[in-house]
Amino acid sequence: MPFIQFGGGTIGEGAFATIENVARLLETLAACGITEIDTAGVYPASSPGASERLLGAVKASERGFTINTKIMVTGDGPGQGSLRKEAIDESVQWSLSTLGVPNVIFPGMLLYEARSLGYRDPELTEYRR
Repeated sequence: MPFIQFGGGTIGEGAFATIENVARLLETLAACGITEIDTAGVYPASSPGASERLLGAVKASERGFTINTKIMVTGDGPGQGSLRKEAIDESVQWSLSTLGVPNVIFPGMLLYEARSLGYRDPELTEYRR
């Protein structure tokens, strides 16, 4: 079934740079029936990490939102730099901690990396603490 997901790439800059404004944004999204937010550890480009920090600060998950995020990637090849297993695990742990959630969905996670990190169901690419 189709659904609408809010792109959180600008959370952390401009109109969405404060806790108060992000809280209002979530109220608006909820009123519109939108309960999924896409973010990443590198969002927004002008202040990497701010999107996840603000979503965690306003407790988006506790407000009923599902958070989809992505690992920190710096353009390295498979198994190198930010795509090493240890770096991926560190990125996942940072996202879990920063968002204040027990699990997150990584829609673009590689199946190989999902299995190596101990995912219950690599097809869903859901990581749990």
